[in-house]
Amino acid sequence: MRFGNKAFRVWLDKVTAESDSHIAKLSFIPGFEKCIPEIKVYLLESFGSYERLDYGTGHELNFVVFLFCLFKMGVLVKEDQKSAINKVFQRYMELMRLIQSKYCLEPAGSHGVWGLDDYQHLAFYFGAS
Repeated sequence: MRFGNKAFRVWLDKVTAESDSHIAKLSFIPGFEKCIPEIKVYLLESFGSYERLDYGTGHELNFVVFLFCLFKMGVLVKEDQKSAINKVFQRYMELMRLIQSKYCLEPAGSHGVWGLDDYQHLAFYFGAS
C-alpha cells in the first residue's frame, strides 16, 4: 500500500458504530427511522474508501446525495438550501481536508504517473512552469 494510514479504518469503524444514533437525531418526522439504513450508506461512503484508503469526488457526491435525501424526506426544506451548501457542505469539506491530511488518504482514481499532478511535478523538476 503506497499511501493511507490504516488508523483511518479505526476512525471509520467508530463513525459507523455511532452513525445510526447520530442520523436519528436529524429528524422527528414520523417514519424517518425507516430511512436510516439507506441514507446511512450515502453518509458513510462520503468519508472515503475503507478498503483503498482513498478519497475523491465520488465520495463528495455521496455526501451531496445524503443531503438530497434529507431534502426529499422533508428534514431540510427549500429555505435550507443556501445553508446546506454554504455551511453544511463547507463544514464537510473542511472536515474531509483534515481527515485526508491526518490519515494520508490517497486521491481516489489516481493513476500514479498518469495523474495531472505528476505532470506538474515533472514540469517543476525540468524547470518548466
